[in-house]
Amino acid sequence: GALCNQYRIHSADELDAIEPNSEAFTNCLLDSFCLPFSCMFKTFEVPAGNVTMVEDGRGKYEFRKEGVHLICDPFYSVGETKEFDINTIIHGDRVLLVVEQGYVGLAMD
Repeated sequence: GALCNQYRIHSADELDAIEPNSEAFTNCLLDSFCLPFSCMFKTFEVPAGNVTMVEDGRGKYEFRKEGVHLICDPFYSVGETKEFDINTIIHGDRVLLVVEQGYVGLAMD
């Protein structure tokens, strides 16, 4: 058929995004006691219903899921955090297109 639902997901759990990998206490300790080395790591939290855009400094783009994250790489940069209710989220070579129920979405490569 003319319509393709190959990339359709039913919940935020199915997003092609990186899961949280830290805890708030760990990030708090790192931010408090490792201040001279803060350029070597990034700590951040992604609220529910949002994704955070991250770039690895080597041309790879990724989304981070809700939760507490720790990145131990000085070349990573943490970008904006955006809600899912925004129609289109474009981040490098990645696109999140949110289509309301009853509508048809169009995305081209």
